[in-house]
Amino acid sequence: IVTSVKAGSGPVSGNTRVMVLGAGFAPDDKDAVTSVDFAPTDGSASVAARSFRVLTDGSLTAVTPDVTGSLPTSGKQGDDSLETDVTVTTKDGTSPTSKKDLFTFDPVSIIQLGDSVASGEGTLYAYHYDSSTGVWSGGSPFPDWTGKYPLCHDSQFAYGQVVTDSLPDAKFTQLACT
Repeated sequence: IVTSVKAGSGPVSGNTRVMVLGAGFAPDDKDAVTSVDFAPTDGSASVAARSFRVLTDGSLTAVTPDVTGSLPTSGKQGDDSLETDVTVTTKDGTSPTSKKDLFTFDPVSIIQLGDSVASGEGTLYAYHYDSSTGVWSGGSPFPDWTGKYPLCHDSQFAYGQVVTDSLPDAKFTQLACT
């Protein structure tokens, strides 16, 4: 059974090392645990830990998996977390779930500190960045937007915004634009 999970939260991209405390992890030998899983409390499919290591009969460490594919598809981007039960499976079965085995995957945060081009102003002037070559091209002194000048902070084409939009549950925050 799992009685406690130390490091109760981490990013949806995984790689957080958690300490799982409980009992029955190594009743006969250290190979008794066959899997450690992160089971979303909403009932969707469990995701196996990237790795785990049994330390004693009552403790093991596990590295969280990437759960971006298990994130909710509804709700406002960046606002959803994924609550999971950490379960341990041995030859005797899988640990029952409880409030003591919870681990929460938090949304990815993209924070942008950058100049006007990085924040999107360059794209507003019709510049285009080719990520395969690393070259900016194009540009126009007469941009095609209408109305009041859109601040670079508001550009949907800002690098950080584009990256954020490509991640299932990321949150974008700009702190500066020059």
